[in-house]
Amino acid sequence: MSLLASATEGYDLALILGNLLIIIIVARLAAELAELIKIPAVLGEIIAGIIIGPSALGLIDPIKNLDVANMVLLLGEIGVILLLFQVGLEMDLGEMAKVGKPALLVALIGVLVPFAAGFGVACAFGESGKISLFIGAALTATSVGITARVLGDLRALALRESRIVLGAAVADDVLGLIILTVVVKVVTEGSISVGVVLETIGLAVGFLVITGLLAIYVIPKTFTRIDRVAKSSTTIVAISFALMLAFSLLANQAKLAFIIGAFMAGLAVGRSQQHERIAEGLNPLGHIFIPVFFASIGINADLDAMFQPSVLALATVLTVVAIIGKLVAGFGIGRSPGDKLLIGIGMIPRGEVGLIFASIGLSKGI
Repeated sequence: MSLLASATEGYDLALILGNLLIIIIVARLAAELAELIKIPAVLGEIIAGIIIGPSALGLIDPIKNLDVANMVLLLGEIGVILLLFQVGLEMDLGEMAKVGKPALLVALIGVLVPFAAGFGVACAFGESGKISLFIGAALTATSVGITARVLGDLRALALRESRIVLGAAVADDVLGLIILTVVVKVVTEGSISVGVVLETIGLAVGFLVITGLLAIYVIPKTFTRIDRVAKSSTTIVAISFALMLAFSLLANQAKLAFIIGAFMAGLAVGRSQQHERIAEGLNPLGHIFIPVFFASIGINADLDAMFQPSVLALATVLTVVAIIGKLVAGFGIGRSPGDKLLIGIGMIPRGEVGLIFASIGLSKGI
């Protein structure tokens, strides 16, 4: 008991639990209402976050309380990691490989066009070169989390277009984070060496290749052996959760987002014979933590800052070019089968990686 008491002296546990209670209940109610009026539940959860956050009712205020901010950040990160793990779990690695080429072309166009357009718009609004670089870079990455959640809510993950979009979104995140590393170096040091760029690309590609090989040749067989000797049926579920965390940490070491690692872990576990039991065991966790992530987007939104005339003008133009840039990406499939417009629309959402760009830019004084 003394250890527990000393561990909780540094923060207000009652406040944190109370805030978590509000987030879960309001987000769930908003999701139910959203589904009732035939819109994706994720939109209801984001709006719920805005309503209970400091921009509206102020029931949850991470600005005034660091403990609340840390709680929302932590549980939100666990939520989005679980989401990408679940998405990977539902994907067929063989089917993903079939759409690899069109997905990569969609990703390349979906990075280059928004980056150039965002940089040009920022320059036209009189922003400095450093700020323009960050704004252009922030428009590159499609949100895997939001896209996956919406496609999942629509029960459309099995569509060829969905596989292309998710493959391209993952590639977008990888490319976007490589661009982020380069841009940060250029902004802080004034230049960047070819060696740093090659190292960054090598780490990213190396991570994807190694985890991909593990997903195909090692993990499914290992899970079968573990399941044979395990006394409890829940052991394999716990091992899967541990693998998700391990891959997420490896992705971070490779200078990628945690969610890329979680997605690769999901692909690996999805090839095992135990994947249905694992999904059944981990899905309840997702039902709790995933809505916290989307609600946290709304909670952290500062509507007062957003509605300043200068911000609105720049944001409006950036929104237009951001949408057009991703719609154009749909043509990257060329003559491959698939609806170009549907793929372009699927590439539009921005989220967690864009927020990473923004927070790093803010921390660098940009």
